[in-house]
Amino acid sequence: MRILGVTWSVVEHLRDNIITSELAAGKKLNEIELSSQLGISRAPLREAFRILEEGHLVVSVPRKGCYVSDVSVEDFKGLYQAREMVECYSIDLIKENKITAFSDIEQTLHECSGATFPPQNDRRKKLAYLRLFAKFHEKLVETAGNRQLISFYRKISLNLSRYQFMYAYLPGLTTDSQAGHSGILTFIEKGEYEKAKQLLRDHIKHFVKLMEPKMLSNIRAEDVRGNS
Repeated sequence: MRILGVTWSVVEHLRDNIITSELAAGKKLNEIELSSQLGISRAPLREAFRILEEGHLVVSVPRKGCYVSDVSVEDFKGLYQAREMVECYSIDLIKENKITAFSDIEQTLHECSGATFPPQNDRRKKLAYLRLFAKFHEKLVETAGNRQLISFYRKISLNLSRYQFMYAYLPGLTTDSQAGHSGILTFIEKGEYEKAKQLLRDHIKHFVKLMEPKMLSNIRAEDVRGNS
């Protein structure tokens, strides 16, 4: 149990540093340096790498080591397509299983409504703030009660958080998210499941539509810097 506790502490530490770009895409994760820095043996560190690789935050290259994975428009779009599929199916399961208790989802809406917009340059507060809004979607999937679906969603959520942190911090976007979340829950509570799914699809695709041009612009800028 102690080893598992150490591993998950390392996972959370590295995960947050990757999401906030303190560990940049392409950076090699040096086992010796990290084990010394964190004061741990290399066994839990390697297990943490394995968990992060399952979430596509790191990639293992044979005979070379582990690296922070790259980001791309294709990966971003693929993640959001998977997210849409899982979340919409969760609404189908809520309908099928006649689930009517939504206290966890309601609690996330309450927490978001009282959240204070953090400073742009405070990475940790920014991450905590954005996680509040992502929590609505996590609780929606958890409410459906399918353990395999929940496990899959948690894995892709690691990488989702990375893109959300990089590109979602736009003025007014979280306010729009809060309104969309409230509308989705209202439709579910009324038993209007198809309307809930359509609003959810629109909510997700709106974000992709906003973010894709921003990603392409950033990638082009990085290419120019790399070739200069």
